[in-house]
Amino acid sequence: MDRRIGRNLRARRTSLSLTLGEVAGVCGISFQQVHKYERGANKISAEALWRIAKFLGAPLSSFYEDFDAETAASEAPVMGRQTAG
Repeated sequence: MDRRIGRNLRARRTSLSLTLGEVAGVCGISFQQVHKYERGANKISAEALWRIAKFLGAPLSSFYEDFDAETAASEAPVMGRQTAG
C-alpha cells in the first residue's frame, strides 16, 4: 500500500514539475524523507499526506487510486494470528 501511495505521489509531483525539495518544504521535512515516501520505504502520516495533497492541488483520494478491497486485503500485513484450540 505504501508503494502505491508513493507512486501516485511521485506521479503527481512530476506532472507538476516539482522537486522533492519543494514538496518537502511544505511539510517541514527533508527531501530524502519525501523520496522514502515515494519509494514506499517509509509510511506517510495522515497529516503529511494531507499537507502534500493540498500543496499539489490533489484530493486525498487521488493517492489511493488503483486500490480496491481485494487489493487492499491481499497487501495487508498479517498481524496477531491466533489458532483455535
